Amino acid sequence: MLSTLARAPLRRAAAVSLPLRPLTARVEARAPIAVSAATGPALRTQPFSSTSWAGEAAKSKATKKKTVKKTTKKAAAAKPKPKPKKKKELTPEEKAKKEVKELRAKALLTEPKKLPDSKWLVYITQELKGTFVGGDLPGKTAAVSQAFKALSTFELERLQEKADANRLANVDAYKAWVESHTAQQIHEANLARARLNRKHDKSHRKISDDRQPKRPSTAYSLYVKARWASGEVSAVSAAEASKGLAAEWKGLSESEKQVYHDQAATEAARYAREKASFDAQSA
Repeated sequence: MLSTLARAPLRRAAAVSLPLRPLTARVEARAPIAVSAATGPALRTQPFSSTSWAGEAAKSKATKKKTVKKTTKKAAAAKPKPKPKKKKELTPEEKAKKEVKELRAKALLTEPKKLPDSKWLVYITQELKGTFVGGDLPGKTAAVSQAFKALSTFELERLQEKADANRLANVDAYKAWVESHTAQQIHEANLARARLNRKHDKSHRKISDDRQPKRPSTAYSLYVKARWASGEVSAVSAAEASKGLAAEWKGLSESEKQVYHDQAATEAARYAREKASFDAQSA
């Protein structure tokens, strides 16, 4: 091992013997530096280029990205796809319940609550207000009925005035409720109600809406209407009157019936025009 004092002359000798090169020369063109025999074997240097170094770095980065992408694709491909769940087969009872639920949603069954519109309903509503349903309701109803029969004429007239006012309020509330929906919604609601009544044995009356096209009357219904309007129909009950009118219709000649058939044809043409206009507006 050489001491620090012994190595100093060797450093100076190496510094003197190494030739200097201009800094402006290309790195690749520089010749290997020769070392004198006194300092040891000749040293060879590798050429250096910043461009080649940047290219290697970019290549390494691109290779890394490709590797990450391939790995991600492989991982996604290797992950098993979840199997689609099989829909549960509904029983006939469940299908019927589902259909009823859907029809009820379309049928618009939440009509406004009606106020009592008769003397008796006004009176019993007032008298039984706040009565507990689980109590002696039948007994109290019977007592109220007896009290109603004993009311004076003045009291009955006051109840009738209240009933008439309630009837008008019911008409206004119902009309406002109907007009809060579109004509198409009312049409679909009536179809849903008819299906509920026919297929599921329900009882829902048709919604009355002046915006809906009025269905045409038949020749027979026009004849019955005309006969009732004449005031010549006299019968003990409506059922008997209907039987009598049906017999009269069958006894008419074709020329006598033709008047009502012509009226029915006019009704049918009117309905066709209104229905076409209604469908065009709803589309």
